[in-house]
Amino acid sequence: MATETERIAKSLSKTFNKGPWYGPSIMDILTQVKAEEVDLRIGRSHSIQELLLHMISWRTFATRRLQGDNDFQVS
Repeated sequence: MATETERIAKSLSKTFNKGPWYGPSIMDILTQVKAEEVDLRIGRSHSIQELLLHMISWRTFATRRLQGDNDFQVS
């Protein structure tokens, strides 16, 4: 039986790579994005690039914390 940490790590991996419970993974979605679209904004919203960097930062944060690095901070 998987530990809670292993279950969370597997869920994070599925979200980004393949097979999340809700539908297409982040990587599946990104394969459909054209290079000229990554910096576009609708109104005052964030660009795809900004949102992706945000998700990567928080994925790194969660992973490091799950690995026991309680001092790791997102900067």
